[in-house]
Amino acid sequence: MNVVEIKQQRNDGFTLIEMLLAITLMAAILALVYGGMQATTRATLRGEQLISASQSMRMTHQFISRQIHQMLPMHWEGEGEEAQMFLGDNASITWVGPMPGYLGFGGPQLQRLEVGNGEKGRELHFRHAILVEGKSELEAQDPIVLLENVDNLQFEFLKSDEEEKTASWQADWEEAGALPLAVRLSLEFTDTGINLVWPDLVASSYNSRISGSSGGRDRYQRAIQDLIKKRNDSRGNN
Repeated sequence: MNVVEIKQQRNDGFTLIEMLLAITLMAAILALVYGGMQATTRATLRGEQLISASQSMRMTHQFISRQIHQMLPMHWEGEGEEAQMFLGDNASITWVGPMPGYLGFGGPQLQRLEVGNGEKGRELHFRHAILVEGKSELEAQDPIVLLENVDNLQFEFLKSDEEEKTASWQADWEEAGALPLAVRLSLEFTDTGINLVWPDLVASSYNSRISGSSGGRDRYQRAIQDLIKKRNDSRGNN
C-alpha cells in the first residue's frame, strides 16, 4: 500500500470535529422545532380556553339577564325582619322569580346572586329554593358556581324619584318592599392569560311598576299563592 492509498483512506471518513459540529447543529434545529411546537400548543390551548370561557360567560350573562327581567313582586319572610321583596348591595342580590325547567320545579323561587370563595379564588355563586307561603330554605342549598376567577364585582340599582321623572344608579337598595327599575352588574376577572372581558350587564325588572302599586301587588301575590296552594293540594291527594 503506497502513501497515496493511505491518504485516500483517511479522507473517506468524518473527523471528530465534524461530528461534533453536526451533532450541535442537529440539536439546535431540534430545539427550534420543539420550541415552535410548544408555542403552537400553548396558543392552541389559550384559544380553546378563551372559547370555552367566552361561551360560559355568554350563557351566564344571558341567564342573569333573564332572571332579573322576570323578577316577581312577591314578598318572603326574613329572619326577624318584615316581609321583603328585594334585597341588594354591591356584592349580592336576592329576589323572587320563576326558574327555567332544567334548573328547578315550576313556581316562584327565592334566588340569590352573590360573591363567594372557591378553590381558585373568588366566584360568582347562584342559589335558588322553592318559596312556599313566604318561606324558603335558601341557605340550606349548595351554591351553583356561575363564574370563576372573579376579581372585582359590583351590583348597582336604578331608582326613580318620587315623581318618576328622573332615575339614578345606587350602590345599595334600601327599599326592601319594592323592585328596582333595573340592575347593573359590573365584573372583572383575574389575569389568567386569556384576556376575558365581561360586558357590563344592565337588565330591567319587568314587574318593577307592579311592585310600586300596593293594590296590584297584593292581587298578584294572592293569585300566585292560590296557584301554589292548589298545586300542593293536588300533590297531597296523589
